Amino acid sequence: MSDTLFNQLLSVIINNSDMKKTEIIKLINKNQSKHRGILPEVEVLILARTLDIEITSFITKIEDRIIEKASRGIS
Repeated sequence: MSDTLFNQLLSVIINNSDMKKTEIIKLINKNQSKHRGILPEVEVLILARTLDIEITSFITKIEDRIIEKASRGIS
């Protein structure tokens, strides 16, 4: 797995749940279609939180990513 923020978060969920990677990706894609415009990294955080998986160490990185995307004018 590459070292992108998304993949780091994905690994945390895989390692701390009984879900397979394909299940997680499918759920993230489904949620993204409902929450249009939300970054995939945010969807992963939402899923982790729903599964009661500790993700607080990623909050600052996600905030930085949101600010980066917003400053470019990309949703």
